[in-house]
Amino acid sequence: MIQRRAIEAFHAHWGDSANNPESGVYDGRMIPEDGIALWAWDARPYPAFPAREDAWSDVGNWRLGHWLNGRAGAALLGDVVADVCARVGADCDVSGLAGVVSGYGLAGPVSARAMLEPLVQAHGVDATERDDGIVFRMRGAERVEIDPGRLVEEDGPAVAFTRERLEQNEVAVRLRFVDAAGEYMPGHVRSGGSAGALPIDVEAPLAMDRGQAQQLAERLAEELTLAGQQARFGMAADGVRIEAGDVVALNGEEWRIVEVSDGKTIAFEAVRAGTVTGAVLTHAEPVAPPEVIHPVEADVVIVDAPALPGEEDDLRPIGFAFAEPWGGPVRILAGADAGQLSERGRIERPCAMGRLTSGLYPHVSGRWQETSVWVTLAGGSLASATEMAVLNGANRALVETEAGWELIQFQEAELVDVETWKLSMLLRGQQGSEDAMAAGAAVGSRVLFLTGAEQRLDVAGWERGLELSWRAGEWVGAYAHEAVAGRPWSPAHLRVEWQDGDIVLRWIRRARKDGDGWGAGNPPVEGAEAYRIRVTGGESDREWEVTAAAAIYPATEQVVDFPAGGMARIEVAQLGLNGEPGGWTGVDVAIPAA
Repeated sequence: MIQRRAIEAFHAHWGDSANNPESGVYDGRMIPEDGIALWAWDARPYPAFPAREDAWSDVGNWRLGHWLNGRAGAALLGDVVADVCARVGADCDVSGLAGVVSGYGLAGPVSARAMLEPLVQAHGVDATERDDGIVFRMRGAERVEIDPGRLVEEDGPAVAFTRERLEQNEVAVRLRFVDAAGEYMPGHVRSGGSAGALPIDVEAPLAMDRGQAQQLAERLAEELTLAGQQARFGMAADGVRIEAGDVVALNGEEWRIVEVSDGKTIAFEAVRAGTVTGAVLTHAEPVAPPEVIHPVEADVVIVDAPALPGEEDDLRPIGFAFAEPWGGPVRILAGADAGQLSERGRIERPCAMGRLTSGLYPHVSGRWQETSVWVTLAGGSLASATEMAVLNGANRALVETEAGWELIQFQEAELVDVETWKLSMLLRGQQGSEDAMAAGAAVGSRVLFLTGAEQRLDVAGWERGLELSWRAGEWVGAYAHEAVAGRPWSPAHLRVEWQDGDIVLRWIRRARKDGDGWGAGNPPVEGAEAYRIRVTGGESDREWEVTAAAAIYPATEQVVDFPAGGMARIEVAQLGLNGEPGGWTGVDVAIPAA
């Protein structure tokens, strides 16, 4: 503010023709108006200077120094108040105001009173209406001594003191402001005091740094606390000199007049006056501009996942993407070649993508695996879940194997090192992914957690099985979607019985969808029920199809396939709607020699 006042005084002085006369030698005044330059305009760019302490050692001098950088655009408090009053045709006197307004935000049309109230509150200003207009002055600027002998009694004692909030006198202010040091986003500070202080929320649409906001919150908390102590007194005609906003000394204590009323006597209402705080005379402290972050290419994975619970009819692939830092939405494109790409999906936020740091070995599905697996996970977080939550679909992840993607679930997640998690109490081979489970996963295999950030990617039915070109940013790849999720699951409980030399096979069909109902009856069948049986290990391989969950491998065919006997591998798979087999389940059977 002092720089602004100095410049104004300089211009006012030399703008007066008495101080700056016309030259008798040349045409013009002694100091031409276009020949005045402002000194101390630093070549270092604002706000890098004074925010970059790492670059310049004198940045601490900027707030109270002579620099003009970052200050020329700041408005004086008196100018802002005068401008608001002028817009509504109100006469005002702002000569008693001191302060700087770094920024002020308004939402929509508001009244002049609504515009002035935040400024009055934040800068500690009192407004008094007089015959010639409204006089604005800094709170506590006028102090008046009162002779107790001049107080008059009317319908009560000469002075009456009251106190509010006897049980909770202390007030804490939670101030919401425009954070000039935080890209002008909403900022919050809280005044000091005990945890039991009465919280009061105050909103000031003013641009401040956190130091200025904290100072304001402390002053408001003091004023609100003292406002609970009130005094009422009256004076004779000599009290007319006291106005609202004046601070009076009464019985050794200072009181701020908040209301004046005329009657038989002049009645005053006052609240305790607090400490007079200095005006805001400097611009909000700037901060260094954010460091330029160069975008990082996202790591993209496209997954042909098993059917997910509740999404059994959605056979589209799933896209995952991760980058640190995240550079925004990742658009995934695909087409027959690079010249025919179209958007297939968009990932809006980073996915949870990690890798195995310990091997995941084959197991069995449908049982808790009490061993653990270790996973590295960058930029994400995991949480444990109850057994019931896991059984209802919580904590799911896809693990990369040579036979496809295995869907696992985990009950316990423990952070054991930087970005390293130990997952325990596993459920393996979920949703028909037993073949991938049986293949196992080596160290370094991908682990993709289903958090909701991943997105389905559009692939038309006629594009299934075709190798398409894919691109996401700089990432390019080739991928053919087979829609594994639509394949029937492998049958369960395959049993072998010998009857008169024939091998009788029986099994239980598993439903890919709607198979978890607790009601009576068998789960629904998608299309016509059919199975393929495959026998290998002999002199020739044999396949045939049946339409029920049972089959016979007759002795006459055993002799053809195994004339000298041997170990036969007998497998069964359910056929899908396209006539292709789904997952296989098998058993080894010793065939005796003929």
